[in-house]
Parts: sequence; C-alpha cells; structure tokens
Amino acid sequence: MSKLSKCEFKHIGEGGKYLELNLHLSGDSRSVFFRALGDTTLTPSADALLSYGLLPAMVDAGGQTLHIAGEVSAKLRRSLPQMQDIYHCWDSRLNPVVCESAAVERSSSQARRVGCFFSGGADSFYSVLKNNDEVTDLIFVHGLDIPLDNTDLRNKVSENLRAIAVELGKNLIEVETDARAYMDEHVAWGEFGHGAVLATIGHLLSSQLSKVLIPSTHSYRDMFPWGSHPLLDPLWSSEALEFVHDGSEATRVNKIGLIAGSEVAMRHLRVCYVNPGSLYNCGRCEKCLRTMINLQVHGALEKCQTFPDSYSFKRLKRTTDVTNDNVRSFVIENIEELARNGNNPQLEKQLERLLQQAVWPRALAKYFKQKKRTMINSLKGGN
Repeated sequence: MSKLSKCEFKHIGEGGKYLELNLHLSGDSRSVFFRALGDTTLTPSADALLSYGLLPAMVDAGGQTLHIAGEVSAKLRRSLPQMQDIYHCWDSRLNPVVCESAAVERSSSQARRVGCFFSGGADSFYSVLKNNDEVTDLIFVHGLDIPLDNTDLRNKVSENLRAIAVELGKNLIEVETDARAYMDEHVAWGEFGHGAVLATIGHLLSSQLSKVLIPSTHSYRDMFPWGSHPLLDPLWSSEALEFVHDGSEATRVNKIGLIAGSEVAMRHLRVCYVNPGSLYNCGRCEKCLRTMINLQVHGALEKCQTFPDSYSFKRLKRTTDVTNDNVRSFVIENIEELARNGNNPQLEKQLERLLQQAVWPRALAKYFKQKKRTMINSLKGGN
C-alpha cells in the first residue's frame, strides 16, 4: 500500500525567511520552497505541512495514511473529516486519508494583525476596501498567478503593490514560492489547489497574524467546486489563526461597483493572468474583457487607468467559453446588472446572444469529440 510517508520541513534558513517543505509520496520525494521578502519571517508549522500535503495524499488513491512531522492543531485535526468529505463529494478520485501526527491545543495568537490575500484584482480590492478598518496587512504571493521567472512583471506588480499599501495605510507582506507546480501535478489549480496553498502560506505567517481573509471568487449563488470556498476556508483554521472566506455576498459586477469609487483601485487594478510581453493587463483575454464590461456597466471603464477605453466584442465572443461554469456565471452577472440599470441595452442583447448561441455548438462539439474517441478506442480493440 502506497502512502505519504513524510511531510516535513527539510531546510530552514536565511534567518527564518526561507523554508523547504519535503513530501515523500508513492516513493517519489519532492521539495517546494517558501521565501519571505522584506522584513517578514516565516514560522515552520505542522499546520502548514498538513495544509499542503493533504490534497496530494488524497489523490494518491492507494495511500491511506498521511504522516505529518510535528504537532498539528487539534482544531484543524477535528476539521479534517468534513474537509475531506467535501473534496471527495466534489471529485471521487480524492480519497480520504488518516492523518498520523501528534495533536496540540494551540494557545490563541498574541498577534492582533489581520491579513488579506491581495493580488490587486477585483476580489481582493473589494475585500480590503470593505474591511478597511480591520485589515492591517496585504499578502501577495509570487509564483501563483505570475511565474517566478517573469521578473519584469513581478517587479512592476511589486512596485504597484507598495504604492497601494502606502495609500491605504497597510503593511505589505510578500512571499515567493514554487508550490503551485507540484500541486498542479495532482489537482486542478482553480477547482482545488489554490485554496490549500493559501492556507499553507497563512499558517507560515501565523506568528504575525491572528486572522487571514481569503477574498471570494464567486457569490453564494454560484457555489460549485472551487479551491477557496465558504465551506472550506474556515476549516483550515487553528486555535491561533482564523481563516475567513470574504465577499461571497457580492457578485463580481457588484464588487466592481464598489471599487470603481476608489481612486487607488482605478489606478492599480490588475486582473490579467495571460500577461503577454509582461503587460500589466492585456485587455484582450477573457478575464480582462469580462472586467472591462464590469467597469462599463458602472460607467467606470474610462476612469480605470490600467485598461484600454474600449474593447472588441468579436474578441470577447472568441475568448469566452460559456460552457465553463466559472466563466458562464460572470456573463450572467453582467446581463442581470445591465437589465437592472438599463444603461446599455445593446451590450445586454449581445451578451444574451453570446450565452444562447455558444452553449449548444460547444456542448455538441464536446459530445461528438468524446463519441469519436470512444469509436477509435473500440476499433483499436478489434470491436
């Protein structure tokens, strides 16, 4: 029977700024690193080991025991059965494991600082502005949406984040990691992996923070499987660190309505994950175009300095896959908001046609592609 024989910290250095986490899974040993930039330090924690090791262990279908080096929070241990039930319901390939580790009731944190994961995007700007009186620290992680080797864009984003932090009166915490690459080998990043990695980093910062906000991607209406989720995020909490899933009461277009009134957000909003030529926002990918429509719905597209003042609807049609639940939910939100405010009936009709015309051709294409694959496999088998 294969098992995750070890999950431990392999190396700690640079005065507490650098950690290597080692996983031994099905005979394969791999390491991932976390490095704090600036004045921040990292605290090696068994809670962080469990947060990162859980999903790879669950994917390892033959493995039923997860060994964690050190003492795991008793509160986090109690949450494991529910957390694994959720993952297994979402994907039956994720099999529950038994956590082998010592458990400890941690004392409450002496820190009184509240962090918020912050990329400069719509979701994180919304959470920070909404919770402005509570949030003390913005947390940005290099290597998740921006590859570590894209130093030009990383430097540009860091410069903007420092400016945002100063203008909002917040402390900026920057961490870099290669943790996504190994997680991507086991589970889809959007649907599963990113929430667990954010929890890992939160626990590594637990000596400095008592609460961490994870900005929502979707509203309560669109609660399909997603890596950061109102059901999952609080379950990563320990006695010393509380995780809060924040912002699901608002759709993305609602969030843009709030941040459109912020001069800081209109100068620095960043949503692009394509970034050709290290562009801050390309203005051409699905996510950029979706956000530009959000801004236009609120009459704020020309106010936002990080996007062009116009976009091509033909390109929007080419880049928008409405058979994808994630993308489809955002198209519906824009249609509903346009119907409510009535300020752009032409755009409303265009989006409605996009929703209606794109679903059946793409769904049928996917169906016939699968049928073709089945037929080819059958012929190869001599049937």
